[in-house]
Amino acid sequence: MNSQLSDQPARDEALNIKHSYIVQAPAGSGKTGLLTLRFLKLLTISESPEQIVAITFTRKAASEMRDRIIKTLSWTKDLKANKSRPNEGFDHQRFTVAEKVLARDSELNWGLLTSPSRLRIQTIDAFCFYLANKLPILSRLGGNPRITTGMDDCFRDAITNTFRKLESNHSISDDIEKVLVHLDNDFARIERLLISLLKNRDQWLSYILEINDNNDDARVYTERCIQELIEESISEVEQELKPYAHSLLELLNFSLINQKQLESPKHLNINQFIQLPGTTIDDVPFWHIIVELLTTAKGTWRKSLTKLNGFPSGSGKDKEHQLMCKNFKLEMLTLLEELSGKSDLLIALSHLLLLPSSSINNKHWEFLTSLTRIMAQLGSELLISFRKFGIIDYTEVGAAARSALGTSDEPTDLALSLDLSIDHILIDEFQDTSQLQLGIIQQLVSGWSEEEQKTLFMVGDPMQSCYGFRNANVGIYLNVQQNGIPGLQINSLKLRANFRSNKNIVDWVNRHFSTAFPTKSNTSRGAVPFSYSEAVNSQPSQPRISTELISHENNHRLEAKQAEAKKVIETIKKIRLSSSSEDIAILVRSRGHLDFIIPELNANNLSWLSTEIDRMGSMQLVEDLISLTKALLNPYDRLSWLAILRAPWIGLEVSDLYSIAQDSLDKSVWKSINNLKDTTSISSDGRKRLNDFTDCINPSMNHRYRTPLRELIQSSWEILRGGGAIKTAREISCAAKYFNLLAEHESAGGINNVDFFKEQVYESFIPTSERPAFESPYKPIQLLTMHKAKGLEFDHVIIPGLGNTPGSDDKPLFAWHERLNSKGQARLLISVSTEVGAEEDKLYQLILHERMQKVLLENTRLLYIAITRAKESVNLLGTISLNKNQDLQIPQRSLLSRLWDELQRESINFRIEEYDPLIPEPKVLKEHNLPFPTPLERFKETQGLSKGVKRYFQKKAKPPTIESMEIDYQMKGRLDACVGDLIHGFFENYTKKPKNDSSLVASINAHRNYWEIELKTRDQSQRNVDKALDFISNSIKETLCHKDLQWIFDDSTENSRSEFSISTNQHGVIRTYVIDRTFVDKNGTRWIIDYKTGATVNENEADFIRTQSRLHRGQLCYYKNLFSKLESKKTRIALLFTAIPKLVEIHE
Repeated sequence: MNSQLSDQPARDEALNIKHSYIVQAPAGSGKTGLLTLRFLKLLTISESPEQIVAITFTRKAASEMRDRIIKTLSWTKDLKANKSRPNEGFDHQRFTVAEKVLARDSELNWGLLTSPSRLRIQTIDAFCFYLANKLPILSRLGGNPRITTGMDDCFRDAITNTFRKLESNHSISDDIEKVLVHLDNDFARIERLLISLLKNRDQWLSYILEINDNNDDARVYTERCIQELIEESISEVEQELKPYAHSLLELLNFSLINQKQLESPKHLNINQFIQLPGTTIDDVPFWHIIVELLTTAKGTWRKSLTKLNGFPSGSGKDKEHQLMCKNFKLEMLTLLEELSGKSDLLIALSHLLLLPSSSINNKHWEFLTSLTRIMAQLGSELLISFRKFGIIDYTEVGAAARSALGTSDEPTDLALSLDLSIDHILIDEFQDTSQLQLGIIQQLVSGWSEEEQKTLFMVGDPMQSCYGFRNANVGIYLNVQQNGIPGLQINSLKLRANFRSNKNIVDWVNRHFSTAFPTKSNTSRGAVPFSYSEAVNSQPSQPRISTELISHENNHRLEAKQAEAKKVIETIKKIRLSSSSEDIAILVRSRGHLDFIIPELNANNLSWLSTEIDRMGSMQLVEDLISLTKALLNPYDRLSWLAILRAPWIGLEVSDLYSIAQDSLDKSVWKSINNLKDTTSISSDGRKRLNDFTDCINPSMNHRYRTPLRELIQSSWEILRGGGAIKTAREISCAAKYFNLLAEHESAGGINNVDFFKEQVYESFIPTSERPAFESPYKPIQLLTMHKAKGLEFDHVIIPGLGNTPGSDDKPLFAWHERLNSKGQARLLISVSTEVGAEEDKLYQLILHERMQKVLLENTRLLYIAITRAKESVNLLGTISLNKNQDLQIPQRSLLSRLWDELQRESINFRIEEYDPLIPEPKVLKEHNLPFPTPLERFKETQGLSKGVKRYFQKKAKPPTIESMEIDYQMKGRLDACVGDLIHGFFENYTKKPKNDSSLVASINAHRNYWEIELKTRDQSQRNVDKALDFISNSIKETLCHKDLQWIFDDSTENSRSEFSISTNQHGVIRTYVIDRTFVDKNGTRWIIDYKTGATVNENEADFIRTQSRLHRGQLCYYKNLFSKLESKKTRIALLFTAIPKLVEIHE
């Protein structure tokens, strides 16, 4: 045990596997290690690994936890083999536990090291999908729907179908008309608002359906929720003011008496206060008077008093009255001084001003009722759209999972089955749990008790809850921490040790965030108090957190951001002078904050990597590929054809493009460029480029809708030498991702909905490059959003954009606020926006205010997350504007505002410099005073079809026989390896498709263009490439047309798999192998077949087969052994020689 840790008792207690716990684990506290160790301890008492379920928030976290468990077991096994063991500390602790797990594993024959998949560690989304699939709930959506986050087109379809009911005399026709009139017939806005609502339907749908089904009861419920909110809000203030009640009431009454003497008294009918007002809706106006006395209109504590507040100077002649007024004013200012340190009370007082002082407005309720009827219909239409598009979102999966479990009173058979099979549940990142997910967890543990030896273990950090936009509710964590889970005793623990950051960073975070976070928890609003950490690395060091801000005039905002980007570069270079081998991360709130930084990184040849930062729609390469796709699918898509003529592969000058545009006004662009003799105004260079283009694209036009779309577009792009225009690894990744998306969306050689496909492409993230954009001796700079950085750590962190604010959203059609009351019960407040031009309802304003407060509190937590990723240093950067008086303007919704008060107390490492507007003159065309046009990027010269491809399409040459091959096709060089890969890939795709000789020939023909480009990247000799192409075609035809081999490619066989991946653990390392072909035949025998694409060279066929069999026998036997651990079927292994062709069984 580590006696030096102040939180060691809590860590030890967390490993007591007889009890259930919720553990607060701040940044860097080693929660993954704690979760892993508890999982291992639970294995020592379990009958099977499957009795333990660990649920994580991300796939990365699930993978990391599984790897840690397996590595710990492998590490322990190796130490035992070497007769060695740790004697102290954490290593001794985990060795002791892992040793018991290995003994249990051996006793019960679990085979964890060879079958790590027996460890049930999965994401919450994967677990929900598992539950939903156990019952036929998703079957109503038809087939096996694909889960995706890109649902906007599906939502639009449901909305359109719902609003079509307006003209059909439907029961909701009048309701639709009412909504349209309410929003000034702005359907585009209505659609945006409804899409936003549908994305969050898990928060309000059940309540909406209740209003629709039981309107009167729902109204009563809503009014009770409002009254409960008022009672709890007032009670919070009342509790804080009780110690001051006597003097406050005296001062309040004095103020009211004096205000009645004014010319226009505000509270003329208010009598004296005997006690503090009550907590009902009727008492709200009286509390408003108290709030107005204590605070200003801007929501700050009063610092001065006048006769308008009821504190006059007194009568000039009446000295006694003057003295009395002076004493009352002094007493009031003293009280205000005492209260000024209570920031939570100030917030609570301001909140009272937002409370509604009357019950629900009838007109608003009628409109809400109409809206609920529309939303109920929209929910039904959405199911039809799900089926139509073949997709669902995680919200639907979660709802299906919840339905699959039933209720506490009426559990389903699945729930009863899981209760018998699951004894322990561990949940990581519990602070990001949604109400729907909590319902699933509560149903799973319903009826559990410690007497049954069933436990629930939740780990998280409410200070790191940042997924409110995904419906995470940190109030759930706070409520469970305070009140537990019904029927199950939950013990609360807190960790404090920070193993990640150095002492100066930990101290800085403690000093600044202790006042930036709320002082008291509030489950309804999600207010999380700060929890101090202690640095394990307590070595003294230089100050490691600095803040640099650039102030600027409003008209120099963009220039200031450019200057900020240059500061980022300076910071990187400074860090690398002293820390060349350490990693650096740039963390931003949103991707747009990198718009100025990425170009600066590129300009300074600083290599970088990103994860889900840029979307593919920002790449010109993607625009060109979409234009190529749309053009080939539709010869009459004028804009797309003109766009590809301007792309780098053709690169027409503007004058030539204009000539084509004019010539094609009454015909397609494709027809126009095929009849260039009719267009005399085209330059000789343009004519040459267009002739080469039509030569290259003609085969693609002839094979449209007869060739798989991915093959058509990719081969067309490669024939046009599209790859030659690529400059960066990111563009390579983008092209590959685009072709994969084409394959996903293809239907009968085309795309059902091109606009939907285009949106999916634009919204897809650019894949992380496998290599950096520039060669560099340093580690690439990591670019991440703060959300994506959660759970990661870096030596140095740079956080720019602190002064930036997010964009504003449309005012919602109806607003809702999901809150937890003082007992931890979920409540929903709902109100609707008023018609255009009308004043907003008080409840509606309150809900929007509450949502904004949640966002601001989450902003504080998000900045805390970003800063605590650092081990060695943090650099904070931002730009801030100046108003007309040259005062700094700190936007409320900026991250900077969350620490501004604290930062201003810094005496060192905090600097504000004013932007110096030295703007260079832009280059212009002197003659016309116009900016220089963007230079055209294109190939210096274009090329037509290669001779090899032309020979094929013109059918002037027959494929050579195998005997005439002069190239050694064994796996020796790059060309040979490529030949094998292409044959393997074709077999994989062919196995999945309907079989006939004509489709085989067509498929081979369609592949040849793509094959040629792939082969040319390995060998520039056209002769070698042509021979390789013929060899590939001949091998495939001979193999697939051989009547004795066709059964191998029958995809209807049991467990039919091509390129099948299988993983195993070797000495603590997970290794994955790919088997070319495996299936179970009609006799129940498992076949494992390895393709060999080489041909005989200088040896006869029998010797060749004998040699290859000897070389690969060990590999196939190993595959057979892997399957024997998973199943008990008879297994046969074989090699398929595609160039002979022949299947040769291998005997052990």
